[in-house]
Amino acid sequence: MNGGPSRRLGSPVVLLGTFASFAVTAYAGWRLLGPQPLPVALWLLGAAVVHDTVVLPAYTLLDRALSRLASYAGPVRNFVRVPAWLSVLLLAVYWPLILRTSDRFAPHTGLRIEPYLWHWLAVSGCLFALSGVWYAVRRARRVDT
Repeated sequence: MNGGPSRRLGSPVVLLGTFASFAVTAYAGWRLLGPQPLPVALWLLGAAVVHDTVVLPAYTLLDRALSRLASYAGPVRNFVRVPAWLSVLLLAVYWPLILRTSDRFAPHTGLRIEPYLWHWLAVSGCLFALSGVWYAVRRARRVDT
């Protein structure tokens, strides 16, 4: 044996945190599925199927095509991939507000949806700018050594 149960399973604090996260997840699932479980379950199943059959192959092919086009760029690809992925993730989460297709948001919150497009563009620009600065600093440090 390579130690006691705590070495194999983790510390009691980690186990407590894991069980707490399972409890929160179970409660959220119960609240989500409570009033109408079938539409929510169908939406989750449909989202998984669409992701696995359409979205995953699309961004995999796009990434491979861009990698072949920029094969000479080397590690700069990851400095483009990360902010692009984060930007697309934000778009996926907030697309009804960014593209102004939701008319239910403003009456319920009292907030306008007009700034969401500009905020998303600003956050995306900042992500790419930060990634570019990070790449420049790493490249400058590599040249100096």
